[in-house]
Amino acid sequence: MSESIRVLLVESQAIVRIGLAEVLGNEPGIVIVGEAGDGAESVLKAVALQPDVILTEVYLPGLGGLEAI
Repeated sequence: MSESIRVLLVESQAIVRIGLAEVLGNEPGIVIVGEAGDGAESVLKAVALQPDVILTEVYLPGLGGLEAI
């Protein structure tokens, strides 16, 4: 079996993050390693967690998704 894809979810609305985590987390081969609600938090979590993929909203409070990337 191959390794799982480690995903960091970045979304300002908690209900959307919860839904995405539920849907993606149930997919074989995908592991949600963390969640963030704004751009600054996403940078810190990306450095700490080293995900394979970051699924981010573009328009985030404070530091936007594009700037965070």
